[in-house]
Amino acid sequence: MSIYRKNRQHKNHNITDEEWIACKEYFNNECAYCGLPLREHWIMYSGNKILGDFHKEHINDNGSNDLSNCIPSCKSCNSQKWETPFEQWYNKNNPRYTKEKFKKILKWKQKDYLQYKSE
Repeated sequence: MSIYRKNRQHKNHNITDEEWIACKEYFNNECAYCGLPLREHWIMYSGNKILGDFHKEHINDNGSNDLSNCIPSCKSCNSQKWETPFEQWYNKNNPRYTKEKFKKILKWKQKDYLQYKSE
């Protein structure tokens, strides 16, 4: 196993399929950052263009792997943000930024995720 892969293993979210579906629905089945609809999230896979699912993005890269730190992110936003702190990457200087999406992400992280968390 590569060192990179070993160091990134903690990055997998520990959420249920139902929690992931609820998370995407909370964000209207759109990328939480740019608003790209899931139905338009085309990716290249083995040389073919396929409709792909969003990435389970960590809002805080060093944060928890539970639902409170998980939002849907398109491949483009996920690649751009990567390990950059949320507020450093998603701000007024980011062409994808909107105040409404910023507030919605914070609201999710602070308390709204609780209503979707499985017991």
